[in-house]
Amino acid sequence: MEIKTYVIAVSQWINNFKDNPVQRRTADHARKALKYHLSSYSPTQQCVVGAVLNNEVSKNEYYKVDGHTRSYLWENDLLQKPENVHVTTYHCSTLQEVIDLYTCYDASTAAETSADKYAGACRLVGFEPKSSLLKKCPVSSIYRILSNSYSLVNTYDYVKALLPALKKIDDLNLPAKYSIAPLLAMITTFLCYDAVIVANFWTSVHKDKGTKDITSGMDGIQAAIEILNYKPTAVFHNIRDLQIHQCEQLIACFENYIKNRKIKRRSQLKKVDIHEYFRAKYAKWAELSIPTKSIKKVEIKKVSSEPAQPDHPQAEL
Repeated sequence: MEIKTYVIAVSQWINNFKDNPVQRRTADHARKALKYHLSSYSPTQQCVVGAVLNNEVSKNEYYKVDGHTRSYLWENDLLQKPENVHVTTYHCSTLQEVIDLYTCYDASTAAETSADKYAGACRLVGFEPKSSLLKKCPVSSIYRILSNSYSLVNTYDYVKALLPALKKIDDLNLPAKYSIAPLLAMITTFLCYDAVIVANFWTSVHKDKGTKDITSGMDGIQAAIEILNYKPTAVFHNIRDLQIHQCEQLIACFENYIKNRKIKRRSQLKKVDIHEYFRAKYAKWAELSIPTKSIKKVEIKKVSSEPAQPDHPQAEL
């Protein structure tokens, strides 16, 4: 890979070098940078890094690698602007090389967080979340649950694999109050079933539109509402086990909903193994790193006393 250094006008850096395809949330980081390392001018700010892409498809396409935040601040007159910048430019033959350069530089200079990687992955696939729920998505935690692995996740590839569901969830415009368990249940059901029936279920759950009858019991929507509202009557070894348990309960509620079954007690909820569920219902389950065999379920113990119940009558879960 050829490396060259040029001196160019700062306006050329701002206008002619595109943002890297996986650049994180520049405006957010600019606000933080103004409080710390970019709070005042320094000659070192003139040193930036770029890439030029040349192949059969792309001819002389210029990308920023390091210096996005400074570029944003200069463009908006929030930081003293130099006349020129010194650009160390890497000549690349593939877009992946441009992305890899960004990852390398950002890891050493900005300590990129999981949220940053998620934002960059969304940008790469052209997805701009609008809902509060999906503006920040715990992709790493979702990966650990679905893969049953604590190895590092390739956030960019995983967001791409989850993208069909993420887009449909974003259309629901849900708030950020939902934890990993219901979010993962939403992802699961949207990947495994037709979007309309899934959207109706989760919208009804959010709007508290479940039904309940003392004689026949509650529908799947009401069961999901009560699972979300009340603490579990079991003790778990760690938060991950609790997340899996609640997620699988919510998927069971959805299954009862689409089959129009009523539920009187929690014991009537047919147990769901999320890994078996994916293998049976989602053709591309291997892309999510779903294990080929079910894992042994963790042992859960009942608590000695029931949690406080609401004042209004409820069908027992």
